[in-house]
Amino acid sequence: MKYFTLILFLLLHYFYSVGNDYSFKNFSTADGISHKTITCFTQDNKGFIWIGTTNGLNRFDGYSFKSFLSNSKDSLSLKAALINDLVVDKNGILWISTDIGFFYFNPQFESFHKIHLFGNAFDKKTGSKKLCADDDGNIWGLIRENYLVKFEADTKTATQIINIDSLSIAKSINNYLTIQCLDGYLWINGTNGVFRFDYKQMKIKNVFPENTNLSFVRGIKRGKKDEIMIVAGEAGIYTLNTQTLKFKFFPKENLDNENFKILFISDVAYTNDGTLIIGGFPGLFTLSEDGILTRFNRSGKITFDFDKVICNTIFRDREGNIWVGTMDDGIFVLNNKKNIFSHYTLSIKNFNGLHAKSICAIGNNIIASNLYGAFSFDTKTKEQTIIANTPVFAINSFSTTELLLSSAVDVYKYNLNTKQKKKLFSAAIHQNIYSDSRGICWVTHWGNGMEGFDYINNKRYIISLDSTDVNKNIIYTLYEDSDGSLWLGTFGNGLVQVKNPTAPKPTIIKYTTNNDKNSITHNVILSMHDDGNGNIWIGTNGGGLNCFEKKTGIFTAFKVEDGLKSNVIESVQSDLDGNIWFTSSVLTKYDIRQNTFTHFDASDGVTSKYFTNSSSEIPTVIFTLAMMAAYSPLTLEK
Repeated sequence: MKYFTLILFLLLHYFYSVGNDYSFKNFSTADGISHKTITCFTQDNKGFIWIGTTNGLNRFDGYSFKSFLSNSKDSLSLKAALINDLVVDKNGILWISTDIGFFYFNPQFESFHKIHLFGNAFDKKTGSKKLCADDDGNIWGLIRENYLVKFEADTKTATQIINIDSLSIAKSINNYLTIQCLDGYLWINGTNGVFRFDYKQMKIKNVFPENTNLSFVRGIKRGKKDEIMIVAGEAGIYTLNTQTLKFKFFPKENLDNENFKILFISDVAYTNDGTLIIGGFPGLFTLSEDGILTRFNRSGKITFDFDKVICNTIFRDREGNIWVGTMDDGIFVLNNKKNIFSHYTLSIKNFNGLHAKSICAIGNNIIASNLYGAFSFDTKTKEQTIIANTPVFAINSFSTTELLLSSAVDVYKYNLNTKQKKKLFSAAIHQNIYSDSRGICWVTHWGNGMEGFDYINNKRYIISLDSTDVNKNIIYTLYEDSDGSLWLGTFGNGLVQVKNPTAPKPTIIKYTTNNDKNSITHNVILSMHDDGNGNIWIGTNGGGLNCFEKKTGIFTAFKVEDGLKSNVIESVQSDLDGNIWFTSSVLTKYDIRQNTFTHFDASDGVTSKYFTNSSSEIPTVIFTLAMMAAYSPLTLEK
């Protein structure tokens, strides 16, 4: 197994702790949701989460919400306020069931279009209920008066309407509440039973006895293999085997005790580890595979009491996050991926509250610096050490036991074992420091180019990129290539290669933005990383992520239109499988084989919107090392 860790310095806020296994984030109207009452969720092909409310539709992109509301002055706006259900078809188009009928969403123009049924008689039967997509790509809708409507996804037209009671062998008329397509059938719940509808053969079968208490069914959900779950709110949860048609029952009363009772169960969903999340009116619970029931309330030492929360709907996204929509408290997003990040908090006075300017890892030690000083954290012994108590502008590794740090104008070498600090030299105010294979310590400056110090042989090297414009002589980050040349990320001069940097006249090659498509997309570089396969990955300040192939000199750019969340890239790193990890407004993985981006945010345990650029400055891949905020990609199921 291959492991790697990406160092991030994250403030521990916004997330609540739920027991030992779960964390959750709460989104409310203050975060941009159009209403606090949530009715339904779905996820589209791009990974966006769509949220239906009693007042409009919302889309979450992993960072912020966008609301779609009725606007009488806009003919292409969503005409309805109450959203009953959402589904995404085989083409990635969102379908919406509302209190005034069915709509679909055109993502190109962000417009909404009502789907008309068969004549005015059916068009006036407003109050569409549930939606689902069958295995052939068709969309099915449930409307009042017990009709099923079949829609063709490509043409977005209604092609068939079916009176369910005309097919049913029930002795009395049903009130049909919900539908779902699973395992090749439509499963339809009515007050007199649950029906399996073979929509190809037009045959229907009642799979539950008519005396079963199904008068308040909230939903039909996928269970484990060959299972569906029927959430009968006033009775409990029925689990039906789709092959044998045998069912098991979990009564609602199992959630009650002498001090707490719920009115009914609202919805359920399985987590990736097989735990069942149960939402109630009120309350939130987990039921593990071995039968252990946990209730989320203040007695469980959590900060938010779910005994006072009415849960409307529960949804599991493709990444395994659990979205809980409530009646009055907006959205809660839960995850149980507790091994994704290991957080360590420095308890040193005055450190908390100020972000780390630089982070470096040496052995078992994490070293962080800011304008209060530099601090070491031993991940094994948990010992915390003050290395310096004056402003430290940059740190970097010097050897397996030694650290380079610059405090204002002085550069020191610090031994982590002996805890001794030795001054090496003085220079102008530093932006970054780096020790190359020749033993030369390079110091970059904010406007004064770069200096190299061979303090053993008492030699000094000066490299200037532009002697006429100080604004083009700012070097933000650097690293050494295998041939001994230096690559510089500048603040206005693009990407720069310095060949033979210790020669009297080094060769300087600049790669800047021009009209040629094969050029870097921005001249301000915030981070760089060599993946070891001949490529330099470059994080820019507005031009997205660039990949520079050193052999051919070709640049490939990735921007928001390609799937990024932001074009400002603070840090870049790679894992041992060659995937690229970078931070912008979120943490993102680029799968180089699938050419796909996966974003990680607060719901995954990334508890800050701030990322230090120091994660890209670690010179080697580090194995199985717990970080101040350490991440092993193989623990995540994305």
